[in-house]
Amino acid sequence: MYSEQTFTRDELKKLTKDQLYQICVQQSFALIPRSITTNINQQLFGVVSLMFNNVKLRALSKDPQIGYHLDRLTSVWCPIKHIVKLTVNMPIFEYLMKQQSAHLAHILSTVENLNILHDTNYKRLQLTSIKNFGIIAKPRSLCLKYLTLDSKQLNAICSIKSLQKIEIWNLFERTCDYFTVLCNGLPLLESLRSNSFDVSRIPKSSRSTIKKLSEVSLKSTNETFEFPNLQKLSMARLNYNLENIKSIFFKYFSQSNNITHLSVYLKFKINIWAPIIRKLRCIVTLEDLEPHRQYDRKEFSKLRDVILPASLSRIIICTMRDFDPNNYLIDIGYQYSKDDIRSYDCMTRKMIFNKIIKKDLEKQCSIEIKI
Repeated sequence: MYSEQTFTRDELKKLTKDQLYQICVQQSFALIPRSITTNINQQLFGVVSLMFNNVKLRALSKDPQIGYHLDRLTSVWCPIKHIVKLTVNMPIFEYLMKQQSAHLAHILSTVENLNILHDTNYKRLQLTSIKNFGIIAKPRSLCLKYLTLDSKQLNAICSIKSLQKIEIWNLFERTCDYFTVLCNGLPLLESLRSNSFDVSRIPKSSRSTIKKLSEVSLKSTNETFEFPNLQKLSMARLNYNLENIKSIFFKYFSQSNNITHLSVYLKFKINIWAPIIRKLRCIVTLEDLEPHRQYDRKEFSKLRDVILPASLSRIIICTMRDFDPNNYLIDIGYQYSKDDIRSYDCMTRKMIFNKIIKKDLEKQCSIEIKI
């Protein structure tokens, strides 16, 4: 059918996938003008290259394949050309930063989110590696997992002035002092996360720029804090003095009138968090970090006895993959909308439930009556 005719560019665009396949099988590419095939290849490569924007590179410190993998990454035909999120362990990161390659520097220049993972054979990040990456790219987010840091490393990180989000996880060292240095050195910093994060370590001069705090652990204090532009707040599981959490919470966040997203371990502590939720007049999203199972519906339905803020329109819960969301929160006026694809995991999922407005509720009731 196609072997005895040639095609213009517009005609090729109208062909289905099966028709294009038949052309390939019949070896009819010789009939297509070279300029058109070149244009098609360029467009296809441009589309494919944008698909690989989240890249993970890991290797052992003495892996002889590191050089081979680097050659593949910098190959002309490698579709990875626009990396937005890069996850590497320390050997790979150090190796990449030692390479004198303009092409590699160009590939890494688009990285916005950098995650560096711990490696048992590497004690500390090299100062030159951190500084070099800040020269090559202008990352907005940096995540360091279980790395050993000292004042020199922190000062090197502070040289990357484009950073807006810092995430540090450490099992053996106190991370709270890290943020004092980082807040003073990074003028654009607005999001902080760590394990059991003590927000009292944030300098007063930096509190007005903070928009997001995660894994926050509240401790008794006589000081009153001000985070006037705080929008998203996530609490750690280990929060002491939960019985007095209301008074402690508002010692820290009484001036935080712009909180729109609150994440807490809520399911079994509704009576503790309810007085706080009621006071957040701008809250839009309430996220329960406690895992939900199908039989937890009755427990979570206690929220219907709580006078929730009128602004609250979305509830997010964490569940297992086989969870059935239908009518799970219908008793408190919320209906399943979709999964949060950003939190995709092979075992768990985050489900978004939206508030049922009056018109939707009347429509649903009429449908049930007809049935």
